[in-house]
Amino acid sequence: MLEQVSSLACTGGKDEAKGAKQWEAFTSWLGRRGKGAFDVIIDGANVGYYKNNFPGAPKHVNYEQIDWVIRYFQSKGHKVLLVLHQRHLFEQTLPARYAHITKKWKEEKVMFNTPAGSNDDWYWLYAAVWLGRSVKVVTNDEMRDHHFGMLRPRSFQRWKERHVVHFDVGHWNKRTRSRDIMAFPPPSYSIRMQRCLDSGAWHV
Repeated sequence: MLEQVSSLACTGGKDEAKGAKQWEAFTSWLGRRGKGAFDVIIDGANVGYYKNNFPGAPKHVNYEQIDWVIRYFQSKGHKVLLVLHQRHLFEQTLPARYAHITKKWKEEKVMFNTPAGSNDDWYWLYAAVWLGRSVKVVTNDEMRDHHFGMLRPRSFQRWKERHVVHFDVGHWNKRTRSRDIMAFPPPSYSIRMQRCLDSGAWHV
């Protein structure tokens, strides 16, 4: 699946040569960080826009909400990588009152910003697959978009069942001065039908 993601990430853009160079820069950056650098990857756009579609909602992502999710997983001892498109850090996009949050992400080296013209989904997906079997992706994206449909369906479905952590945002916590984060990791067992070799019975 790794080679397929790379191929798809480098095609379909307005400037494929530029996209290929940007992708090479990302994979080189990831290689320098190493296989053990991260064990939780956060789909920044999905987390940042979660429950942010009410009337009058701001057009920018919820930077505080992203930070709450980062801190939640760090508090559990995880090494977090936030993947977030660079447009969310543009001066005209990022409200000044949240600049200290993104500055902290940069200082802590927990963020990779995907370049203009790129699809950030390919970046967090590649990182998760490359980093290995124990890595989890935090997102509520069901990955039904057409670009995910270009992946091999059976292997991609198995990967999702094993690696995707869904989340929710709860009530305000006065002690932590943030909203409570609830994470729902994938089950430790397969949800597919399995046949017992001894009895020949099928289990669902």
